[in-house]
Amino acid sequence: MIWDKLFGWGDKEVEPDIRFGRYSDAYKSDEQYVSWDKSVAAFDEQRYLESYQAFFDYLRDEGEDNVTYELKDGVIHFSVIQGSKKINGTASNERVVCETNIAKYSKLIVAVMRKLVEMNYGLHYSRFAINDNKICLKFDTSVLDGSPEKLYFALKEVATQADKQDDLLVGEFKSLHLMGDEHVSSLPTTEKKTKYKFLQKWIKDVLSRLKTLDSNKYSTGAAYTLLCLTYRIDYLLAPEGRLMDKLEKIHKEYFANADDSANRKNEKINKIFEDILKIEEESIEKDLYRIKSTFGITAPTAPMQIANLINSEIPSINLYLESKQDDIAVNILEYIAQYCLFYYGVPRPTRALLHLLIRTIHSDYFSELGFSKNYYNAATKEFDVKAIRKKINAINQDARKRFPHFKVYTNQLKYTSLVDFLVSLLRQIQQLKYDRQPL
Repeated sequence: MIWDKLFGWGDKEVEPDIRFGRYSDAYKSDEQYVSWDKSVAAFDEQRYLESYQAFFDYLRDEGEDNVTYELKDGVIHFSVIQGSKKINGTASNERVVCETNIAKYSKLIVAVMRKLVEMNYGLHYSRFAINDNKICLKFDTSVLDGSPEKLYFALKEVATQADKQDDLLVGEFKSLHLMGDEHVSSLPTTEKKTKYKFLQKWIKDVLSRLKTLDSNKYSTGAAYTLLCLTYRIDYLLAPEGRLMDKLEKIHKEYFANADDSANRKNEKINKIFEDILKIEEESIEKDLYRIKSTFGITAPTAPMQIANLINSEIPSINLYLESKQDDIAVNILEYIAQYCLFYYGVPRPTRALLHLLIRTIHSDYFSELGFSKNYYNAATKEFDVKAIRKKINAINQDARKRFPHFKVYTNQLKYTSLVDFLVSLLRQIQQLKYDRQPL
């Protein structure tokens, strides 16, 4: 259309339907918050079925199609999807009951039973149980003790634990077999092949680069690089199962062991990545699949907390810029973005800007996935300034529907180098205004 060309609408990118990062329910729609208030009010007035219907409206994400329910003969029949698991249940005027199948077996061994008993000690609302030849995770409560608040945390425990433990239990015990994942969508072969290729490339590149780095002088830079790699794989590949578990293990390994030196922590993380390199491609690809989710792992994070992180971490690049190690500086700046996406429940506009930052760094990866816009050419060190500005203006426009004073000033972005661009974009994210319009 001629109007599209005149006003710049004709070059809108049609992006491949590929998901990045973990699902977050940290910031819900205004309609969902209204449903929550209705649920609480109805429960207080002992209108339990009305309360639970509003509760499931609160959980339902229209973009995910993750929750379904039906009221029939005075009983609500519901299902909630979390990753590889579907939780089915009923809610009546007397009780709320739900369960999901974890794995099946032909013969139950003592080691499996011991493992289930140990895991039950760590649960607050639910319990692992045996039903015929299946291991399941169950929760039930009387309505009098089934407030929306309790139901939320109970369902979240069932959903997140079931989604995590099925792959881990089957991986640990050969007598167990996965079940109940029929709703999971497989990824296109080309997408899985590209993800495996870059998984191998990123790990090999980082391990090779760290061998050239003075481990005593630059141990902190090595740590930033390894953690950045961890969160990069988590966000850009969005793995499930055992690969995701290894990434979480790295995160815990670094931040939980305060007594270990940086070099000792780096050595342990190195070993985990070396082990990942040895995993066969077929096994890695089994952990790459499309899911729907209802509960996020991260809690809502105040924009000021993100701003403080950016402000405190950016000065860490100075040592590496002074020593002409710009690649380490880029890793530190990427780490800031990746850490926020891994650990925080960030607002959607911030998430979109962090995604833009990561996409700029890894244009080669996005190109191989089929994205047409290349924001940065690493070979020529040139930016597609027009495409970047257009993307940010679209983010501005969408965010201001809810946050009237939200604005990224594109004229303050710097394109003199990749480091300058990343710093200037992070500074803009640091200064974002998230004032709300009244409901």
